[in-house]
Amino acid sequence: MTESSRKKGAPAEQVSLFERVPEDKKLGWTGVAAILSGVVSSLTKLMGGGIVAYYAGCLYGLGAAAIMFVLSVFLTFFVGRISFREGLPSNVTSRLYVFGTKGSALDSLIWIFLLVGTLAIGTVQLGNAIIYYFGWTDEIVKHLLYLGISTAWVLMSLFGMKFIARFNMVFVVLLFAALMFVAGSIALDGHLVDALTHGVLVPYVGQAEGFAYAVNYSIMTSGLMALFSSDFTRFVKKERDLAAISVVGSLCAVLTYVFGALLAYYGYSVSYEYFLGQGMSEVAAANAAITNPGITFVLSLGLVGVVIICLSQLKVETSNSIS
Repeated sequence: MTESSRKKGAPAEQVSLFERVPEDKKLGWTGVAAILSGVVSSLTKLMGGGIVAYYAGCLYGLGAAAIMFVLSVFLTFFVGRISFREGLPSNVTSRLYVFGTKGSALDSLIWIFLLVGTLAIGTVQLGNAIIYYFGWTDEIVKHLLYLGISTAWVLMSLFGMKFIARFNMVFVVLLFAALMFVAGSIALDGHLVDALTHGVLVPYVGQAEGFAYAVNYSIMTSGLMALFSSDFTRFVKKERDLAAISVVGSLCAVLTYVFGALLAYYGYSVSYEYFLGQGMSEVAAANAAITNPGITFVLSLGLVGVVIICLSQLKVETSNSIS
């Protein structure tokens, strides 16, 4: 492979985990911010917005999201700064300074378990939505689809950080454009005010209990931001760019929660009736309606829902594969 073909986006040599990033491999802050924004605007995080809103109500749900924003900015900046100054991702740094040589295997096993599990969840969420939309029932077809999606993640990650950064920039914009389209549809149907002002909607859940659950659920995203910042902020050119990266990534996380709350409300009644029809109790059907965003999007939005799901997962799972 020639040097010119490598620069044009062909599969490129990856930067080693155990060396500082060369200057020619570093990214501007917008590229790293796009990657972090892509990670937190996944299907799982859209689902999280619905869960937070339904358990706490919109007003208290926004309070939980505000707590998440502050914590995300703080953790992403300071954990990212460690990664930037050391020139190494956090799992390598922890091996050097915490676990030591003999204990490094434990850290590796934890990391592998986390990321393989994350990739598996994303693959199943995307795959199930596609399977449900097309009505496929054959088990062999399902497993071939899962295998094809997993292969796509790995192949895309081979193109290097600069390609992934540009890829995320495009797909984050496309995703939020699709979400804006859905929000506009909700407004035209006259449900936008209700979708943004409703209270607790999960049966038998009190306000205090729901808010506590929403805060605990939301701050998981703060940890996620910090985790991924430690992988990618070592590619940043200037340390002062970390502040902008932290704010932009955290803001995208909050916006994803808001859109997730809107989408859950918009498709809730259809999904709730569907799960009731499957023989579930009221509580079980309510929980299923807000924790199965793939099926909810397909039921309520059809092809637009499938597009949103694909845009959500394409970027985040590629970044997961790099990790």
